[in-house]
Amino acid sequence: VSSLCDGRATLQILICAGLGASNAAHGEFEVSVPANVEWLDTGVYVKKGDTLTFSMVQGRWVNVANSQSFIGPEGYAGHVNPGTVHPTADLGSLIARIGPTMADSFQVSAPTNGKPLAHTAQAEGTVFLSMNDVPGTYGDNQGSMNVVFRTSRRWMPNLVGRSPDEAFALLRGMDAKLNFDQNLEFSDVQPGRISSQTPSPGQPVASGSGNI
Repeated sequence: VSSLCDGRATLQILICAGLGASNAAHGEFEVSVPANVEWLDTGVYVKKGDTLTFSMVQGRWVNVANSQSFIGPEGYAGHVNPGTVHPTADLGSLIARIGPTMADSFQVSAPTNGKPLAHTAQAEGTVFLSMNDVPGTYGDNQGSMNVVFRTSRRWMPNLVGRSPDEAFALLRGMDAKLNFDQNLEFSDVQPGRISSQTPSPGQPVASGSGNI
């Protein structure tokens, strides 16, 4: 596995930002959410009853091409468009979902008076993040949001479709033990991308200081 912090990974754990392994060991993740991507797959897996705590949400983005009217994570506050991905969340706001459907989806706000947003998972699956926009119109969006969130429990993340660097970042940050040669298979269709994993997503993470 090559350098973890060389900028190639789309998902990086906080140890790359120099914040220390102690943060990462508690399941804290930092992701950059591009405005032009409809649902960023963070790879982070949660189960019903887990708590997601969003300690930082910063950035500027806009959902109109060639516009300089950038907005924050709150989007166009008070403006709801029923045609957006999340019809009851504010247009242009940061939203999250757990799993493949919108059954557990919610608007993500920045900490208020130093108090971070905490959400109790009502479903099981991978955490996805996105700007709330009309489906199919994301291509001309600009900007991004930097998000830091923590999970109350640690489960094996979803590594399928990721590069070795991305998988290494997720697992290293969770202090997980994994032998790449024995537990990951790579795709012939997508060279350099993981096609299957063992343990599967949602299995308990084996903590420890072993090499990965």
